[in-house]
Amino acid sequence: MGSKCLPLLSALGVLLALSGADAKNSGAFCPPCPENASCYNSTHCACKDGFHSTAGRRYVTESSEKCEDIDECNTGLAKCKKKSYCRNTIGSYYCSCVPNYPLFNWVAGFIKLNHPDCYEDAHNEKPSVDTWFQ
Repeated sequence: MGSKCLPLLSALGVLLALSGADAKNSGAFCPPCPENASCYNSTHCACKDGFHSTAGRRYVTESSEKCEDIDECNTGLAKCKKKSYCRNTIGSYYCSCVPNYPLFNWVAGFIKLNHPDCYEDAHNEKPSVDTWFQ
C-alpha cells in the first residue's frame, strides 16, 4: 500500500509546485493595478518611475486611484543645468541645450538636443541621441 501512494504523492507535489509557480508568475495574488503601475510584493500596486498616485504617493491604495505623470520640470526634480531647457515627457524628462555654442542655445527651446552636458551631473546621465522638432 505504501509503495502505491508514493508515486501519487510525488505527482501531487509536482502539480502543486507547478501551479504555485504559475500563480506567482500570473499575478494571481496581486490586486488589479492601474495603468503605469505594477504589483509590488503581491500586496499592493506601486506607480512606476516618473509617476505618482492621484493622492500624491508612490503606491496606490484605492481601486479608483490612478498613476499620473510627474512633471519633473515644474516640481524641481529635474537635474538640468540653468542654461538648459527642461522638457517633460510621459514618465520622464530631458534637458535640451547647445553646450558649446551658447549664442545658439535658444534653438534648444524648439529642437530636442538631449546632450550629456545639459545635465547637472553629466557623468551619470545617459540621454538618448535622437533629435526631433516639438
